[in-house]
Amino acid sequence: MVKYAMQNAFRRGAITLLAIFGVGLATALMTVLLSLNTGIGQRFLDTGRLATEITLSPADAPLPGLAGLGSPLPREYVRKVESLPHVRSVTPSVTASFPRDVLKNDSPLGVLFVGVPPDDLLADPNSPARRITSGRAFHTPDEIIVGSRVNDTLSRLGGRPYRAGDVISLTGVGRKPYALRVVGLFMTGDSLLDNSVYGHLTTVAAYLGYGEDQVSTIRLEVDSIHDVEGVAARVRALFRSTQPPAQVTAASRFLIELGRMLDLFDRFLLATAIVSAVAGAIIILIIMLMSVTERRREFGILKAAGWSSGNILFIVLVESITLAAFGVNTGFALGAFAVAALRQLIGIDLVVISPALIAEVGVFALLAGVLSGLHAGLYAARVPPIEPLRAA
Repeated sequence: MVKYAMQNAFRRGAITLLAIFGVGLATALMTVLLSLNTGIGQRFLDTGRLATEITLSPADAPLPGLAGLGSPLPREYVRKVESLPHVRSVTPSVTASFPRDVLKNDSPLGVLFVGVPPDDLLADPNSPARRITSGRAFHTPDEIIVGSRVNDTLSRLGGRPYRAGDVISLTGVGRKPYALRVVGLFMTGDSLLDNSVYGHLTTVAAYLGYGEDQVSTIRLEVDSIHDVEGVAARVRALFRSTQPPAQVTAASRFLIELGRMLDLFDRFLLATAIVSAVAGAIIILIIMLMSVTERRREFGILKAAGWSSGNILFIVLVESITLAAFGVNTGFALGAFAVAALRQLIGIDLVVISPALIAEVGVFALLAGVLSGLHAGLYAARVPPIEPLRAA
C-alpha cells in the first residue's frame, strides 16, 4: 500500500511539473513575441516624427548627412528654404564620427558626433537637448552632451561611462586638438540619436575641416505630413541647377512602406503568440484530463461519502487554475531572461515588457485554467459513486 501511494504521489508530481513546464514554455514564448511586437511598435511610433522631415544633403553623399560624407553644402541654402510655405523650422548640422580609439563602440556607424546650433536644438521639442537626464544642454563650442547608448556600450565593453565634467580629447583636421567637456547626458529612446554625441555646429565643422559657412545636412520640419510631398517638390525645383548640387530626401514615403512591412510582421508575431497560447491551454487540458482519469476511484469514493458534483468540480477547477498560475510565473521568469538576452544580443532596446503585456498574458492563462478546469471537472463530476466501490 505504501509503495503504491509513493508511486502514485511520484506520478502526480511528475504530471504537475510537466504541466507547469509546458505552460511556462508557452508563456515565455508569448512574452517574448508580444514584447517584440510592443517594442517594434513603440520604435516605429518614435520614428514617426521623421514623417514630417525633409533632408537636404550633398548630392554625392551615399548616406545623407552621416559621418561628413560628401561635399559640404553652403550655409546660404538655409536662407533659401526658410521662406518656403509650410516650413516650420530649418536646422543646419554637421555630422562626423568619433574614432574608435577615442570612444569604444560596436555599432557599424560608430559614435556619431553631431554639430548643431544650440538655439536650434533647444527649439526642437524632440531634440536631445530636451531629453537631458543629468546635467544640462551645451551652450559654448567646447561643450557636448552624450547619449545614453554611448555609456551603455562603454559599460558593456569594459569602459567607464561618461559623467558631467569629464573631458574627451580629439584631434581634428590639421592635427588641431580639441578638448570637449561633457556637460550633460540625454536619452531620447531613439537608438540612433542615443548613440550620438551632440555639440556646437562650429566645433564639428572645424573638426572636419569645413569652413564657417559650410554644413553637411539641412533638415526641414514641415507643418503636416500632408504638406511633405509638396514642400519636397518645391525644394527639388529650387536646387535643381545649383552648385554644389544637393539631394532631397523625404522620409514619409519610406515610413509608409516600412509601416506596411511592420504591420505584416506584427500580424505574424501575433499569430505565433496565439498559437503558443492555444498550445498552453491544450497542455493544461490534457494534463487535467490525465489527472482526472487516474483519480476516478478517488472521485467516486468522495461522491459515495457525500460530496456533490459541485464540490468535485470546484476542487478540479482550483487545481487547474493553480497549475496555470505556477506555469505563468515560470513563463514570465523564462521570458524576462530571454528578453534580457535579446537586448544584449542585438544591442537595441527593441523588446519591451509592459504592464499591459503582463496583464494580457496573465488574463489568458487564468482563462485557460478556468476553461480546462471546467472541462476536466465536469468529466470528474460525472463519475458514478458505485463504480469505484465495485472496483474496490
